[in-house]
Amino acid sequence: MTNNNEIIQDELEPLMNGLIASLIVTLIGILLSYNSGDWTWFSRSGSLLVVIGIIVAVKDINKSLAELEDRKLTDYLLEKLKERRPDIDENEIHDSKKEIMELTKEKIAIFYRRVEVSILITGTVIWGFGDLIGSLY
Repeated sequence: MTNNNEIIQDELEPLMNGLIASLIVTLIGILLSYNSGDWTWFSRSGSLLVVIGIIVAVKDINKSLAELEDRKLTDYLLEKLKERRPDIDENEIHDSKKEIMELTKEKIAIFYRRVEVSILITGTVIWGFGDLIGSLY
């Protein structure tokens, strides 16, 4: 039986890669700006954050959510349901599977959108105002 955390990790891997890339780009922008004294580098890193945010946003989320029905997460949750209710009949399992699919799709989509918007907003603010940090020193 597959661990629930492994299943969720597989589903969220592209999103986590986008977050890691965003952090790396931001840190490089800060280091370049601090070392050179030219904070336009930090501002430029903001434009790259916007690009990363767009890439994350245009990932084929619908495809991965549609494939979720065939994935392990639904089966894992149904196994847990059967463990709790061994007397459950096949019709209830079928109905439960549909409900689990809808709830899971909803939660993953909401989480993806929140992270996408966060990356885009952060990148846009840095892009527009990042060079002003140099004037604070």
